[in-house]
Amino acid sequence: MQQEILSKGKRNKRAITDMVYAIDAAVYKDKIKIFRSIPEQKKISVLIEVSDYSEKTILKFLRDNEIVELVEKAESDDAVEILEHLEGRRRRRILNLISKEKKNKVVKLLRYAPDTAGGVMQSEIIVVNKKDTVKEALEKIRAPHIKIRFNNIYVLDRNGKLVGVVSLKNLIRANRYKKIYEIMRKNVISVHPKMDQEKVARIFRSHRLYSLPVVDGEERLLGRITYDDIIDIVEEEIQEDIYKTVGLRKDEDIFDPVRKVLKGRATWLILNLFTAFLAAATVSIFEGTLEKVIVLAVFMPVVAGMGGNAGTQTLTVVIRGIAIGRFKFKDYKKVVIKEVFLGFMNGVITGILGAAIAIMMGASAFIGLVIFLAMIVNLINAGISGTIIPVILRKLGQDPALGSGIILTTFTDVIGFLSYLGIATILINVFHLF
Repeated sequence: MQQEILSKGKRNKRAITDMVYAIDAAVYKDKIKIFRSIPEQKKISVLIEVSDYSEKTILKFLRDNEIVELVEKAESDDAVEILEHLEGRRRRRILNLISKEKKNKVVKLLRYAPDTAGGVMQSEIIVVNKKDTVKEALEKIRAPHIKIRFNNIYVLDRNGKLVGVVSLKNLIRANRYKKIYEIMRKNVISVHPKMDQEKVARIFRSHRLYSLPVVDGEERLLGRITYDDIIDIVEEEIQEDIYKTVGLRKDEDIFDPVRKVLKGRATWLILNLFTAFLAAATVSIFEGTLEKVIVLAVFMPVVAGMGGNAGTQTLTVVIRGIAIGRFKFKDYKKVVIKEVFLGFMNGVITGILGAAIAIMMGASAFIGLVIFLAMIVNLINAGISGTIIPVILRKLGQDPALGSGIILTTFTDVIGFLSYLGIATILINVFHLF
C-alpha cells in the first residue's frame, strides 16, 4: 500500500514537471491555452512552479474570477505568491473579491518582504492548548476542515504564545488521558518574520527540521515554514548566486523572450567590454617587447585563462562560505594565506606543464621560463582576488556574488598580461636572456 502511494506521488510530480516544461517552452499566447487545459487540482502546483515570466503571462490572461478561485484553493503562502505577481490595482481588486477569512490570512503575509521568513511562511497551522488531553488534541486534528499536511502540532498557552511542539507520531502513541504539556517538547526552535530566508534555510539544515514556527516579538505563533518551501528557497539562492556572478537577472529563464533578457545581459556585457579594453591597454604598454619577441603573443591567453579558472574556483568556495555562514570576516587573512600557498603550488605545477607544452610546440626555453614564472604570479593573484573581492563587496553592503565573476576576470586578465609581459621585458632588458 505504501509503495502504491509513493508511486502515485512520483507519477503526480512527474506530470506536474511535464506541464511546467510545456508552459515555459510555449510561445506567449499558448501558455494560457495549456494552463486552462490542466486539471483543476493541479493548476496551483503548476502555476507556482513555472518561470516568473510564464506566471505573469498566465495571470495577465486569466479572468478575475479564475484568479479568485485559485487564491481561495491555494495554501496561504502560494496564494501570496500569486498575488505578488499581479500589478497593484488588480491585486487590490482580487483581495476585495476573495473571502474574508482568506483575505485576512494573505494580507498579513503580504506585509512581509518575499525573501524573509514572514514572506515564505504559511498561516495554516495545527495548534492545541497545552492543557488539552491527548484525546482532545486528536479530536481537534481530525476535524473535517483540516486539510493541510503536517507532522508537528504546535502547543500554545492561553495567551496564544508558543510553548511547545509535539510530533504527530508521539501524539498518536501517547496515553489518551495525558495532558499535552506532559508529552510536548518545550525547547522549540522558532524564527521571527523579518529574518532573511537564507538564515532560515541554515537553521533548517543545521537542526534537520521538517517545519519551523514563525513567532512575533511576544512569542505569539504567526505561521510555519515547511521543508518543501526551504528546498525552493535553497534552489533559488543557488541559482541567484550563480547568475549574479556573471551579471544575469536572478529570475532569468531559458525560455524567456529576447526583449526581456536583452537589457540585463547587455548591461553587464558592456561593463565587461570596458574591462576587456583595460586588459588590452595593459598589453599595449609592452608593444616594444612584443615587437622583439612576437611569439610571446601566442601564449598570452594561456596565463590569463588559467588565472581566471583558478580565481573562479576560489571565488565559488568563498561565496558559498559566506552564503551558508561558514566564512567569517575575521577568518579572511587565514583564507588569503592558504589561497596564496595553494596558488603558488598550483602555479608551479601548471607552470612546469605549460612551459613543457610550449617547448614541445616549438617555443624556446626563454618562452617556457616566462610562462612558468607568470603562471605562479597570476595563480597567486587569482587566489588573493577570489578571496578579497567577495569580502570587499560584502563590506560595502553588496551581495558578494554580484558581478564578482566579471571583476575577477578583470584582475586575472590584467595581472596575467602584466606579469607575463612584464617578466619577459625584465628578462630581455635586464638579464639579456633573449
